[in-house]
Amino acid sequence: AAGVVLVPGQEASAYRPALGRGLALVAIDRSPDGLDVDRVTVANVEGARRAVAHLLALGHRRVGLVGCPPGLSTSADRRRGYEAALADAGVRRLATLAEEGDFRPQGGMAAVERLLSREPRPTALFVTNDLMTLGAYEALRARGLRVPRDVAVVGFDDAPWAPWHDPPLTTVAQPAYELGRRAAELLLDRLEEPGRPPRSVVLEARLVV
Repeated sequence: AAGVVLVPGQEASAYRPALGRGLALVAIDRSPDGLDVDRVTVANVEGARRAVAHLLALGHRRVGLVGCPPGLSTSADRRRGYEAALADAGVRRLATLAEEGDFRPQGGMAAVERLLSREPRPTALFVTNDLMTLGAYEALRARGLRVPRDVAVVGFDDAPWAPWHDPPLTTVAQPAYELGRRAAELLLDRLEEPGRPPRSVVLEARLVV
C-alpha cells in the first residue's frame, strides 16, 4: 500500500516507522500528540458543549458525564466541551458527576450505575459515545427511571439506530461520510504532493434533538 487512513491511538511512536518507510498516513477522528500528518477530525469540544448546553437549557443543573477512556483526543475534547458548557452557565462542576466508560454498552451501564448511587444523583446525562447510551438506558430502567421524564440523556455519534431507540436518542451527529471523503482526498493529494505541509480539516458536529 502507498497510503493508509487510520483511526489512531494517542501514542504517536507507533506510527513513526510507517512514516519512515514513506507510507502516506491520514489520521481520522482522533489527533495523536506529536504525529505530524494530515488529519480529519470533528469539532468535538463544540459538539459536546452544545449537547450539555441543551440539557442546561432544559433546566438541569446536575448533569452527569459518562466519558470515553482517557488518553485519546476525542475523550479529552468532549470532556472539555462538557466543562465549558457548565462554566458558561455558571454551574459548578462536581467530580462526583463524572465517570469513565469504555466505548461499549457494558461500560456505559457500569458508569451510570456508579453515578446513580451518589446523592444527589444526576438529573441528566451526557454520554460521550452512543454505544454507551445503550448501557445507560439499561441502568436507568433497572432503577425504574424513565428517559427523559426522570433523567434526560444526550449521546455523541448519531448512530443509525438513534432515531429508532425507545425513546429516540438526542445526540451529536458526526458527519461520518464526510470524514471518509475528506480523508480520501487528503490521502490522494499527499500521494501527488509528498512534500507538501500537513493539512488539518475540522468538520462541524451537529446536535440532533
